[in-house]
Amino acid sequence: MDTITLVDELIDDGRKLIDRLIEENIPVIMTCSVKPVENDRWSLCTATPLLDEKGAARAYREVYRVLGSLGNLWVTDSDVKLVGRDDPITRDVLDIKRRFSVNLPTRSRRSQLGNLAVEETYVYPATEYEKKPLRQSFMVNYLRKGDTNEWRAKTTREEVVRGAQAKGAVGYSTARWEGETSANVKHATVLVLLEIDPKLEKSDIEHDSELICSLTKQANLTADRLFRQHHPDAVIPRDEGEAG
Repeated sequence: MDTITLVDELIDDGRKLIDRLIEENIPVIMTCSVKPVENDRWSLCTATPLLDEKGAARAYREVYRVLGSLGNLWVTDSDVKLVGRDDPITRDVLDIKRRFSVNLPTRSRRSQLGNLAVEETYVYPATEYEKKPLRQSFMVNYLRKGDTNEWRAKTTREEVVRGAQAKGAVGYSTARWEGETSANVKHATVLVLLEIDPKLEKSDIEHDSELICSLTKQANLTADRLFRQHHPDAVIPRDEGEAG
């Protein structure tokens, strides 16, 4: 990108690359064209989980392969910059998208993206990956105290899942010997998937303690309702701050 001005051809080439990456099942969290302060060339910055999961060498190799398949474009290999889902640049661009419509292109004069000083940023509209439902998963384990109706519950926050349609308490599981009934069960597990804003990413949740607390309480309430369908007389004491 030899020009200082971001022209329509460059924008179109970036859009072509995004669309082809999605077609190739390479997830794209966000893409923006960035004009760094210390460089006259625009960079096409793309955040993809592929970088986190497969490493930089594999991620760049895949993106270069897709770029090459598009023929003669203004965008070249050297213009492409890949970042991970938790990169500060990713967080700042997603913040821009939250402040404006994720479905419309956005120009920003923000002077900093992560640790990069920039003159201008063009943020592409949301990809199909960003629009997929987002769920925070929780695993709630219940352990019976002796032969009483008291159960101790432990809640563990698991992965953020994108693309799952199911939500709420989606599964109850336990182990029984043949001939045993629910009265004999000593241990059970409930899986909960809670719907969250699809514009969020794992990094957004990790840095929001209030959101984590709220989601955990909601997961406890949701799991306990399903658990009591199997154990209606159960007493489930919880630590202070937890819902039960």
